[in-house]
Amino acid sequence: MPVKTSFLAIVAAITMLAACTGKEQSEVEPKRRFISFKMDGKVNLSEQSNRAYYTPGNTTDADPGNDQALMLITGYTYNRDVVNIRLSGTGPELKPGIYSNTIPGTLMAMEMYPSFELLTADKDYGTLTVQVLGMQDSVISASFSGSMVSLDDGSIRVISDGYFKMKYQQAP
Repeated sequence: MPVKTSFLAIVAAITMLAACTGKEQSEVEPKRRFISFKMDGKVNLSEQSNRAYYTPGNTTDADPGNDQALMLITGYTYNRDVVNIRLSGTGPELKPGIYSNTIPGTLMAMEMYPSFELLTADKDYGTLTVQVLGMQDSVISASFSGSMVSLDDGSIRVISDGYFKMKYQQAP
């Protein structure tokens, strides 16, 4: 009988701890982690199979090459296309605001499956405008649009209605 009582007490304690922890996590953890956008009118979605890494700028050392903050968002669509969005700040922190591929280091690239066609909007090709709507509690949300250029044949792919919301972690 004491074993049964002890077991029930442990289960009750774990349930209470999980309930408390779950509530705090739900405040921080987005319900969905996703990258979503239309390309040439077709919806592309990367849901749950994605990551975001953030590196704040380091202004405490003598190296000016690491002063800008960087965020890398990467994912796979349901069609197995690889999506990469990189945001580069003009200072040591990323903040809500507008980021475009005119800022060195800001880009969007896709590798299409199964053709392995490479599409890009970077400092040399295409256009990309990302509006960071919020960065709080390690969650970033942003909208984006632009056009990417195929490095295979030079064709232009229009990106519209883009949005991502993800929990990010400090880059290793």
